[in-house]
Amino acid sequence: MKLLMLSLSTLCLSLLMACQSRTSTNNAEPIATNTSAPTPVTEVKVSAGQYEADKALAAYPTEHYALYIPKGYKQGNRYPVLIFLDPHASGDFPVSLYKPLADQFGMILMGSNDSKNGIDPELCKSYAGHLLDECKGLPVDMDMTAICGFSGGAKIACLAASTDSRFHFLIISGAVQPFQAPASALPMLVYAGNADMNYSDLISYFEQQKSVYPYPKMLVEFGGKHEWPDINTYKQSCYFLTFNAMKNGKLKVDDTFVADYQREMHAEISAAKTDLRKCELLQTASDMLSLIGKQAEMEKQLKALKEKSSLIAALSAKQSELQREQSLKAMYQPLIGLKDLSYWKGEVQKLQHPAKASDKPMLQRVLGFLSLAGYSYSARFINQGDFGQAQNMLNFYAAVDPSNPDQPYLSALCQIKQGNELAAISELQRAKALGMTDFSKCKTEPAFRSLNGMEQYENLFKK
Repeated sequence: MKLLMLSLSTLCLSLLMACQSRTSTNNAEPIATNTSAPTPVTEVKVSAGQYEADKALAAYPTEHYALYIPKGYKQGNRYPVLIFLDPHASGDFPVSLYKPLADQFGMILMGSNDSKNGIDPELCKSYAGHLLDECKGLPVDMDMTAICGFSGGAKIACLAASTDSRFHFLIISGAVQPFQAPASALPMLVYAGNADMNYSDLISYFEQQKSVYPYPKMLVEFGGKHEWPDINTYKQSCYFLTFNAMKNGKLKVDDTFVADYQREMHAEISAAKTDLRKCELLQTASDMLSLIGKQAEMEKQLKALKEKSSLIAALSAKQSELQREQSLKAMYQPLIGLKDLSYWKGEVQKLQHPAKASDKPMLQRVLGFLSLAGYSYSARFINQGDFGQAQNMLNFYAAVDPSNPDQPYLSALCQIKQGNELAAISELQRAKALGMTDFSKCKTEPAFRSLNGMEQYENLFKK
């Protein structure tokens, strides 16, 4: 209970930071972003293996998305769809990453190139709705629509899925936006990477929901940081959709498919190096197979494992670590913007060089929490035009995460919005020196347009 209480207080900050970042209803009205009526959605011609990184929506031609049609596509069939919301409007990234899963499971992938951190959440939510409108012209099974978000995109996914009944599955990673369960069924899958700064918040939120969320829900823990889960981990999403379809009678229970899943999970469990990791994998497999009443074997193994004294000790240590992590976040949260830079540099040294090596992964998550705070508060004040506060937060950001190229990028944005062109270019050069490679966002950022044609600026785009 202590962990949950602490989590809810720090969760409020992480929600703010990352955000700054049933029955088919094909006839539902689109959520329009303007008063002009959209053009009628017509059939979108597709072909097997088709991939488009930046496709215009038929009804909203100023909006774009990435699209992938599985290689096994056959005309006349309809397929489940995974709709991705990336925090940086890079819908093509998850679509490209998960194309092999689409081919293996026979699913269509779509990714918004418009929804991103830093703009009105309601506008982002409308982008998600417009992608559903686009599905009307695609070979999509409208009873098998999943909205999938990472980080700030996960928050928008929560908002969209809880208010638009055309979404039938919610799959999130990297962050969560608490919401009231909708009236119609919405199975939820939550990914929590153990190197993600929001790991403890995701774990705590899921624990809170276990007894109150009325629909199928699963937590998948994996060895990853604050990024889209790796393809092998994200395969659980496809199993989740498929087993739910079997549970609801939409698909017949396929014993071969079930056996394949069991074999894959047994292989991962056997390869796990610790009892704690075996426990996490057994829990995932048991929860997944419980959707179709096939969990008995995994449950038996899990029960036997949980009786081992070594695992009991490991689970207790994990709980204590999560409580300590939440306590540190709760301590640091009110100090952001109050303590001077020397204080934060001292704290960073402590977090980077713990007395116990076993504490390092947890303390790295705390450092990630502080870094995300620096990014989010800096971006927030820049967007508000409060450049004095923005500079304070940029200084804090540099103190807690000095090697992050996002800090000089935001600093450049702060400078250019004040008319300081040379200072902005200098900061972008620093971002490049720290490893920033994607300068395309500079070209799409209106504030940097005045730099076009300047030699120092154009040189940034040369490899």
